[in-house]
Amino acid sequence: MNTNQHPCGFDCLTARRQTFKLNFTLVQFVLLAGFSEARVEAAGQTNAAAAGNIAPQTIAFRRVKEPKEGAFSFLAPPDWKTEINLFRIDPMRAGGWGNSYVAKCDLTVKKDDAGTVMLRAVPTYNYVDFSANPRLGTLGAMFRPGSYYQGMQVKPMPTVQGFLDEMLRFVHPRAQEAKVTERMALPELAAVFAKLNQSANAELAAVGGQITFTAGVVVVEYTEGGVRYKEAAWAVLSDNRALAGLWANDQSMLMRAPLAEAKVWQPILETVMRSIRLDVSWLSKELRASEQRAQMSLEQQQQQQQRDQKVLETQRELQRMDHEIWSSRAKSNERIQHDNYLTLTSQQDYVNPHTHEVETDTSDYRYRWATAGGEKIFSNDANYDPRKDDRIWTKDWELTPAKK
Repeated sequence: MNTNQHPCGFDCLTARRQTFKLNFTLVQFVLLAGFSEARVEAAGQTNAAAAGNIAPQTIAFRRVKEPKEGAFSFLAPPDWKTEINLFRIDPMRAGGWGNSYVAKCDLTVKKDDAGTVMLRAVPTYNYVDFSANPRLGTLGAMFRPGSYYQGMQVKPMPTVQGFLDEMLRFVHPRAQEAKVTERMALPELAAVFAKLNQSANAELAAVGGQITFTAGVVVVEYTEGGVRYKEAAWAVLSDNRALAGLWANDQSMLMRAPLAEAKVWQPILETVMRSIRLDVSWLSKELRASEQRAQMSLEQQQQQQQRDQKVLETQRELQRMDHEIWSSRAKSNERIQHDNYLTLTSQQDYVNPHTHEVETDTSDYRYRWATAGGEKIFSNDANYDPRKDDRIWTKDWELTPAKK
């Protein structure tokens, strides 16, 4: 059994190297082309499902914590369903450490059991493609596509649009009458990843290497279970084949809603996306454990794969640089997220009355309430006050004004 595959058997997902990725760290940069057209004015019943392009007039978001290790948290409406699978791959069963350095996560947040309105972040995996480096030709001849090398599936790197098509076919095997309505490259998103990896590429340049990034989105319509859906899927692929024979999906996400309601549910799904936060203490522990696992794996590989010494040295260097990248990301992400996101989507800055910090959120609702713990309520009802609503779990709400 090859346990480095997706838990459901999805074999086209990968990560570029041994870094903790939940695949949604920078989703707020994505321009969801098909979901972003002509936003709809919200009106309707409190916490009611959207129907016929009618949105909930008031919707609350409660913070949900990853249950196993407290690795991350996110906001979701309290009556929505969540499926959170944080897991690790046993290198002994997988045949190597290529996908075992750090934890992986498969996250689904959905309005109902059927996932009629749904956001999903799929796991990251390392894959191998030796074709771009002549020095790895011997390995390429030994490990053909479909086989496994050091716990990573050997798979030719697709284009980002080819990757998205394959991902959609796996996630929705029963989809019928599928129609692609839009494809778009996302150079802004790829540029953000390139900027975050500048220090790594500066060091790789000394040995003739460079990690490049491509990003794209596809919008599709299809029928599943008698419902016509619109779905946006996007991904960022990193390419380090020329030096190390590796490529990856650094980020892969999907979100969908019934076709007639897609524009209505967009700000709700975006709010869930933007709210995902890694726990700093957990990340620190994970990085330390990852470093230990990396050292163990390198020692084992040196004993078992003397002929691959050059590849092993590259892996060691990439591992060291990954830790450097993650250390700097905690400091730089907020600034980068804000600057780029506001240029790509129509949002509003708000001043949090508890922290007095500026926050960015949807402008589709006229009233925004927040708690000291970061939970939110959006409403278009001028008379609604969550402090007087017995259905709400806390009374620690303050109205959040828009930044002037």
